[in-house]
Amino acid sequence: MTASGQPGTQVVRSMMSVAQVCLVIALVFVVIGTQASSYRPYLMPAVAALVVGIGITVALRRTVGTDYDRAYARLVEVAGDRAAAEAVAGRSEERFRALVQHSSDVILVLDASGVVQYHSPSLRDVLGDRADTVLGSLPLEVVAASHRQRVREAYERCRDAPNGPVVIDLPLAPPPDDRHRPPDRFFEITLTNMLDDDVVGGIVVNGHDVTDRIVRARELERLAFHDSITGLPNRLALERRLDDMTARRASAALLVVDLDRFKTINDAHSDVTPEHVLRVVGLRLKDLVAAQSTVAHLGADEFVILIDGMADGDRAAAVGDDVLNMLRRTFRIGMQQLALTASVGIAAGRCDRVHGHELLRRADSAMHQAKERGGDRLVVFDEQRYLRRSQQTAIADALVHALEHDEFVAYYQPWIAAGTQCIVGAEALLRWRRDGRLVSPTEFVPIAESSGLIVELGTWMLDRACADLHWWQSVHGDRAPAISVNVSARQLRDPDFVRRVEDIIVHRQVDPEGLIIELTESALVDDLARAQRALGDLKALGARVAIDDFGTGYSSLAYLMSMAADVVKVDRAFVVEVTTNPRAEHLLRAVVDLAHGLGMRVTVEGVETEQQFEMVTALGCDSIQGFLFGRPGTREQLDKLLARTPAMQPPELGDQRRHT
Repeated sequence: MTASGQPGTQVVRSMMSVAQVCLVIALVFVVIGTQASSYRPYLMPAVAALVVGIGITVALRRTVGTDYDRAYARLVEVAGDRAAAEAVAGRSEERFRALVQHSSDVILVLDASGVVQYHSPSLRDVLGDRADTVLGSLPLEVVAASHRQRVREAYERCRDAPNGPVVIDLPLAPPPDDRHRPPDRFFEITLTNMLDDDVVGGIVVNGHDVTDRIVRARELERLAFHDSITGLPNRLALERRLDDMTARRASAALLVVDLDRFKTINDAHSDVTPEHVLRVVGLRLKDLVAAQSTVAHLGADEFVILIDGMADGDRAAAVGDDVLNMLRRTFRIGMQQLALTASVGIAAGRCDRVHGHELLRRADSAMHQAKERGGDRLVVFDEQRYLRRSQQTAIADALVHALEHDEFVAYYQPWIAAGTQCIVGAEALLRWRRDGRLVSPTEFVPIAESSGLIVELGTWMLDRACADLHWWQSVHGDRAPAISVNVSARQLRDPDFVRRVEDIIVHRQVDPEGLIIELTESALVDDLARAQRALGDLKALGARVAIDDFGTGYSSLAYLMSMAADVVKVDRAFVVEVTTNPRAEHLLRAVVDLAHGLGMRVTVEGVETEQQFEMVTALGCDSIQGFLFGRPGTREQLDKLLARTPAMQPPELGDQRRHT
């Protein structure tokens, strides 16, 4: 018999029935045998039935006894396991209670209405005597007022959706007698729905103190979004504020304040540090503007004032005037007194029409205009001027692209000997082939000058001209034309300029006597000593030097005497009236005589008529350049001119010796 199986019980019952039948049969045989004349025939069947019945009964008794013994043993085992489990559960419950009682985390149990049914003793460590008022009440009073709605929403979310915990960070409310004190403790609150739990029957709230984490995060944010010198918001903070204003489509005015000649302060006042001055300026700007305004320090000597809600440029200009007047007043820093000036750029508008970052760019553009006009002034953004500057910036970017993609070409305008009308040289001119057209140098050269790209462009032009000069020298030999290349003042200031010229001469394998470096008067007088050294070094390489556009810039006899030039190129302004104005004729004659007296040859530019040609030839000019004899063209076009008009030897262009 099995302890739990019903089929086993039926077998036992069947065997017991068989045993009973056997015993009845045995009894019947005995009764019949006693009444019969002879009992012997019935004896053996009666004994057999009795033995079978007794055997089955004995076997059943043994089997049932064993099964009952096993069942009893199993019952004892199960009871022992249950007792052990109850003991473990008891110890776990004791351990849990001990953990709750001694946990530094705050533990609350709320009912379905949000009323506190239980709180751990650690609540007293957090709230002090206020902990006594929490039990049986709503816990909202211990949360900062500005966050109570978040608590309600989190509680309702946890109560209505018991699928997982709800976690929020909350500041603790200050004591009732100090409501104006900012929160100084922060907790990470985890709500777990255990309303269906038979033991808990509520929502468990676990509060973990995360004050250190919040404080560190705020300090990191302060360092990331505030300037270390002034403590003011930095560029990142300003950009975040501009993004917010753009999202709100708010109106704003931006003032970019750049201190004038700030770098000289440390030189003039050795005991006043620039950092100290910046801090004082920052404090004064904050005191000057309204509370809703933002004063940011973008770095170096540049500040920005952001006025929220102001779209009127005139009102912003009034604030700018206040800024300038404030800075002009004497600053007392330590034992020193100093006054400052600034350049202020202003832009105002609505952020639904223009992005906040664009307003900042406009204000910065206006500030640079104020700086260009001498500083100590404000300029309100001028959209037309800004568009021109934007176009110039776009051209500067396009010039970089053009250099990388070989969009520049060299054109050459020939000049001829006045007496023979033979080609003796050509001026290399830079051209930019863009979108299928040639861009005029007047459109991009000034921008290249201001952006500094003129150094790279000039190097490219010099290398291209020397490559073509090598071609002409290899084809025409000694009768190859000389090639002149214009060099800007910025190139001349480059300390590597002469070395770069030498490298190109060597790389292109040209005879340096065929190379003429043209320098304008303004480039020469920009730094006279440097120019004299550069000219001497260039002549030492074997190249020649020409003074370009003579008479239009800083013309001075002293400069002409001090410069070891080979050629003077007279500007076309002298030629325009030479046939009609006797004063122009006398002036040109004087220049020619002076140059010849100093051992220089004279080339006249801008000759366009036969009358002009005859006049400048009669006045003694050595060579002539102008549309009358050829417009600028490619190397191939100049090759065709050379085929028709033989070139003269380079010495015809200018005598290397100087007259004494």
